[in-house]
Amino acid sequence: MKDYWNLRLIRALAEFGRKIDMEDADEFNRFHQTLSLSFIKPDPAVIDLLAGWSRRYRLGIVSNGTTGWQMGKLEAAGLLQYFSPELIVISEEAGVEKPEPEIYKRALSEAGTAAEHVLFVGDSWSNDVDGPGRLGIRTVWFNRRGEQAPARPDHLAGIITRLEELEAYL
Repeated sequence: MKDYWNLRLIRALAEFGRKIDMEDADEFNRFHQTLSLSFIKPDPAVIDLLAGWSRRYRLGIVSNGTTGWQMGKLEAAGLLQYFSPELIVISEEAGVEKPEPEIYKRALSEAGTAAEHVLFVGDSWSNDVDGPGRLGIRTVWFNRRGEQAPARPDHLAGIITRLEELEAYL
C-alpha cells in the first residue's frame, strides 16, 4: 500500500515535469499523514450517534488502506473507542481490499455472525453497496454528494445523505 501511494505521487509530479524518487515520495507521504492527522477533530454529533449505537449494537469497520493511517484517523477523530478491535478490518492486514468478498468474509468471521445479521454502511457504491451485497449483506449507501444511484439492488436497505438518517435502518 505504501508503494501505491508513493508511486501515485511520483507519477502525479512527473505530469508537471517534477521528478522525485521513492525515498522522497515516502518522506512526503509520511509528512502528509502527520499533518493531516493534526487537522482531524472529533465531531460531537458523530460521537453522540456512535456512543448510542455502540450501546445497542456491535460496531465494526471494513476499510481500505494502511493500518497505521486508518487507526490514526479513527483515534484523531475520537471514534476508536466505539469499535471492538477485532471488528476493525483493514485491507493492509487482511491482504485484500474492498470490494473483494474475502475482506467482508473476514469481518463476518471476526464478528461471529452471518451476513443476514449485518448492516453495512458506506459512501462508495462499489465498495460499500455492491461488494458486501454480493454476500447477502444488507447495505445503506451514505450518498453525501447526491449522486445518481445505479439500479437499486435487493440488498440495498436505503440511501442516506446525513448520518442521522441511519437510525431509520437500524
